[in-house]
Amino acid sequence: IQGWSLEARATGSPREVLDWMRRGDRFDIALLDLQMPDMSGLELAQALLLLPPVIPLTMVVWSYRAISTALSYQE
Repeated sequence: IQGWSLEARATGSPREVLDWMRRGDRFDIALLDLQMPDMSGLELAQALLLLPPVIPLTMVVWSYRAISTALSYQE
């Protein structure tokens, strides 16, 4: 990330992400886990789509559990 001059911000709270976006914080990409507290990654993605567009936002929704399960099958 540093080599690309990008800044990362992490949180375990989907509500905090919504607060950031509502106040106008800018992001180029959002990596959303399917299993988060309070709401799923898909629910957060839907909520983000309802906000007024500040800039185009690419969203990647993934599941750590699915990835770790797939990796364990390869071993």
